Amino acid sequence: MNDETVALIRRRVSEVDDGSLNLGATIKPMSRMAGSATVRIARDAAPAAGPADSASLSGLDRTLPRPGQPGPPDQTLQRPDATWPLDGQTWPLPGQGPDHGGRQPAGYDILGELGRGGIGIVYRARQRTLKREVALKKLQSAEGPLRQAFLAESMVTGELEHPNIVPVYALCEEEQGELWLVMKRIGGRTLAQLIADVPAPRDARQIDRLLDVLLDVADALRFAHSRGVLHRDVKPVNVMVGTFGEVMLLDWGIAACFGDNAPAVDAVPHVRDLDMIAGTPLYMPPEMAEGRGEDCGPWTDVYLLGATLYEVITGKPPHRGSSLFDVLSDTSAGVRLTFAKEVPTELQQICRKAMAHDPADRYQDVESFQNDLRDYLENRESRALSTLAGEGLERWRQASLAGIDDTNRPQMYLAISEVISSFQHACVLWSGNDAARAGEIVARRAWAKAALDNGDLGVAMTAIEGIKDARADALRKRIQEMGLERRRALRFARWLGTGLIAAQLVLVAGLGAFGWLELRNFTRGEILEELRRLAPAAGAALRMVDEVNPDELDRVADELGAASEFRLVLLNTDGSVVADSQTEPGDPPLSTQAWTEVAAVVRGAPDAWSERPSERNGQVLALATRWQHEDGADGVLVLTLPRNTLDGSLHTILVGGLAALIISFLIWSFLIRRVTRRLHVALSRVL
Repeated sequence: MNDETVALIRRRVSEVDDGSLNLGATIKPMSRMAGSATVRIARDAAPAAGPADSASLSGLDRTLPRPGQPGPPDQTLQRPDATWPLDGQTWPLPGQGPDHGGRQPAGYDILGELGRGGIGIVYRARQRTLKREVALKKLQSAEGPLRQAFLAESMVTGELEHPNIVPVYALCEEEQGELWLVMKRIGGRTLAQLIADVPAPRDARQIDRLLDVLLDVADALRFAHSRGVLHRDVKPVNVMVGTFGEVMLLDWGIAACFGDNAPAVDAVPHVRDLDMIAGTPLYMPPEMAEGRGEDCGPWTDVYLLGATLYEVITGKPPHRGSSLFDVLSDTSAGVRLTFAKEVPTELQQICRKAMAHDPADRYQDVESFQNDLRDYLENRESRALSTLAGEGLERWRQASLAGIDDTNRPQMYLAISEVISSFQHACVLWSGNDAARAGEIVARRAWAKAALDNGDLGVAMTAIEGIKDARADALRKRIQEMGLERRRALRFARWLGTGLIAAQLVLVAGLGAFGWLELRNFTRGEILEELRRLAPAAGAALRMVDEVNPDELDRVADELGAASEFRLVLLNTDGSVVADSQTEPGDPPLSTQAWTEVAAVVRGAPDAWSERPSERNGQVLALATRWQHEDGADGVLVLTLPRNTLDGSLHTILVGGLAALIISFLIWSFLIRRVTRRLHVALSRVL
């Protein structure tokens, strides 16, 4: 703010002759006196006397009905409600009687006083002809400036017939020159009182209901603008909300005409003729604070609507200051509006645009302001759903601080998915709900992080699918890194399990093979020991037979073989067969050249053994020992036992051992799989 503007504001402040001015009161210019410009306070202070404009007043006086003369017909009473608050108060006041100096206008009976203001007194009265209660406003003083202001307000209010403007029934002048304004008696509470009733923190739904009131006020202003009239003093105390919801815009005391084609309203000035400060300091726009009447237009009332909207939202007027100069300086420099974080961004934008410092940046007409405000209200369901979703997200965050585990994971995931669905539904109801869209992103990121912390990588990736921002990209990178680590760990777990099972299988197979070999070796040794034990006895028996009757050797050998599982063969050193326990008459001769044990004995070994195939019994174990005939000729005694004779027992032992090994293998495989599965899960959660 430059020095010139500061000097202008100081000059405007000096024009106000009331040092105890209430900054919430309306400054009403009463007159411009020769050689000075003095603003009289028409509210909260008694007005000073000033010269009257007799020419103007005489012209106005001719429009007023005298007693006994017919006046304009009374308008139909729309809502005979309670009382009309004057200057921001609610009336009737207790203990007030009909103090009207004993005079009253013809046709009316005064019943009591409703209230007093800086210009007039308002009475409760009964209209005799229609037998209805009305409000009578009487001019307190006949001084010229006050009379002119009273007439101007009466004329402009009577000119504007609208459901949201107090109806004027008549303007009367008594013989003594007293002026009486007959109006509809209305009642209820002011918007200021309704605003004060909204507790902190301010509830959005209660604010929305007050916005409906503001739309009705805007309807009244739009109608007034269509008639070329500016209100210039819109504020919460000048808005009455009736018992049944009717809304009235009051106090047209500083109204002014605007525009080149504005219709002339008696005693109402044109804005181009205004160069003095007027209005309520806590609400007035810069052009009014600086007395620039030529810059006033519909955007001026739009600013006042925005100031009223600001108080609806925050509970306090937009302008600040401890003195009139401070407030006007703040207004002229440009007000910085601050809002609580809970206030929807769209509503903040409407308020900021309406209260833009430069009139060109504001809504240029009330209808544009209403359209944006109606759009905001039409989307209240979306905003309410978004607010509920935000509260649900906050509750979910608090619950998640206690931790998410296997017991509460389904419930927690279901809760956050419902929150996200609510945000999405809010966006469906209103595609421009940026708060819901941002809330959905925050909720999805929170879900993704919680799922990631619990190892649910798939859930985490799904939660942030489609989100394009740095935080989501960081989460995706983390998910991918953890997925890679998990795949490595799981691959290790699978290989570990497979390796353990394979190692166990190799161990079982090795043990089986080792057992088989050891068992075979054991049975071979046992068989050979048995053959070595039987060989001397068999040799001695055959030697006895050879001494008595050599021809009986073959028969005795048959008897010995039949009595046991052994085969007994007696050979000469040349390989010819002397006796064979298993040879039948007509059998082909034995071929003993491949009997390695015989060859070993022939070469001088006392005995020898071999495992070889036989013509009849398959694989056999054979033991050859030296034997001597009665005549002293050397021979070889061969005892053989079929291998399969002992393989049955060997197989039984081996099958039992293998069954035990297989059962052990299955048990260990099951345990290994359980261990590896638990390792899989543990690695999944850790990574």
